[in-house]
Amino acid sequence: MSRLNIHGRNIDLTVALKDALFEKMERVFSHYDFIQSIDIHLSVHKNPRIAEPQIAEALIHVNRGLIKVETQAEDMYASIDILVDKMMRSLTKYKSKNLGRAKSARSHKGESIRLYSEDGMMIPMDEQLDLFDIEFDIDVENEAAAFAEAEVQSRKYA
Repeated sequence: MSRLNIHGRNIDLTVALKDALFEKMERVFSHYDFIQSIDIHLSVHKNPRIAEPQIAEALIHVNRGLIKVETQAEDMYASIDILVDKMMRSLTKYKSKNLGRAKSARSHKGESIRLYSEDGMMIPMDEQLDLFDIEFDIDVENEAAAFAEAEVQSRKYA
């Protein structure tokens, strides 16, 4: 089960603000199951010269690391919306990166294809290609029929 921790600095965490945040975070938790916990820090700069004083930060603890996302806006609700969008993009990137690693490791299983001769010596790659001579006998006139037949054969063995 994932945890959600909310912290506020120079801001009162109202019930409406918490509800808006929980509503947005349900979408994140439903899409990604590898999240362990999320720490959200909401803060407001009191300096009137700062154009976008409402800051929302998220520290996302995932299986193999930590993802940090930060946004600023004039309104805290807008800052939360932007934060959730950035979190979704970051988590999608993380998921595709790590899922790609897992798929490639599973598909290769740590081995590569090598051909060996009868005496146990590995055959070099250029000689391996010479072992497989594939010839196609296709009449130019019956090319469409040959491709259709090949498609039927490939479906039959798939």
